[in-house]
Amino acid sequence: MNALTCKSDVIQVIVVDDSAFMRSLLSKLLNEDSRINVIATAEDPFDARDKIKKLKPDVITLDIEMPRMNGLDFLEKIMSLRPMPVIMVSSLADANTKQSIRALELGAVDVCCKPKVNEKETIQHFADDLIEKIHTASGSNLLAQSTLKQKIIKDMRNEILPRSTSKFIAIASSTGGTVALEKLLCHLPASTPPIAIAQHIPPGFSNAFAERINELSSLNIHEAIDGEILSTGTCVIAPGKMHVEIHQKNNQFTVRFVDSPPVNRHKPSCDVLFNSVCKNIGRKALGIILTGMGADGAYGLKKLHDLGAKTIAQSESSCLIYGMPKQAIDIGAAEYINDLEDIPEQIVKYARNLLVLKK
Repeated sequence: MNALTCKSDVIQVIVVDDSAFMRSLLSKLLNEDSRINVIATAEDPFDARDKIKKLKPDVITLDIEMPRMNGLDFLEKIMSLRPMPVIMVSSLADANTKQSIRALELGAVDVCCKPKVNEKETIQHFADDLIEKIHTASGSNLLAQSTLKQKIIKDMRNEILPRSTSKFIAIASSTGGTVALEKLLCHLPASTPPIAIAQHIPPGFSNAFAERINELSSLNIHEAIDGEILSTGTCVIAPGKMHVEIHQKNNQFTVRFVDSPPVNRHKPSCDVLFNSVCKNIGRKALGIILTGMGADGAYGLKKLHDLGAKTIAQSESSCLIYGMPKQAIDIGAAEYINDLEDIPEQIVKYARNLLVLKK
């Protein structure tokens, strides 16, 4: 456990929201979990600042739009002065979606979308999602997240890679993945083989995330489109609430949407992506599993590994959440275990046929 991990079995939470109704609702929903205790609520960042200093919570939930100081400004101050796990609780408006992506860049562990208060089923789903994310956040390695910003990643953008009609890269990620993916993708050359990503992300956020990193990268990054053909330099991100498979025919890689139930409780599922790559591309592919809670993607990566494909798991020291990579490593799915800053160079080596069997 790291220095910023939850200190006790019961997670102490402060809820920050300018709406009295929402503070009451969040407190009620969270306190129904015996492992969570809402120790205080705050109506704005100034109120929250004093309570955080006095009560030293394990996790805080933070609204984005608040009077006197917005959630993003307050988050930035928290992460620079007193880093702690923060879950952003946001409405799903277009502006808030972009702000939520920005919150993840600033250091928030995750984002949860506010429910429609007149729909009981929606509220219960929201409660389950928020509770799970608070448990995940309480065990997060914020030190890895903060030091990642300071690390120099070898810039591979000027590399000219050989064109190939057989190489394909599939990436799995979850909590902490938006930051990890930005760091990884922004250091790859435009000649990188096509990439498909299954990132656990709320519906409506995947497009804003893709647009954000597309501005920073040499790759053509966008939300996946059903039926599109993927070429060199293209990277697609599975839409929230939609599985993505990759098929190959006549030396072309094609995206196919699969609107079936969640797998491993996730949609998109990393295992769905990996299994399709395993079936349709096989040993010529590269599979990568990044930070995230749970085991989604681990067994799909193992299938790729057993077929002879190259496989990489992110190292514990560089993960915000060492769940998915650990599971993959434990079952022997990862041929390579790399710090995040070393993975761009590994991808370039894969494209050049320089990745050799790890001894």
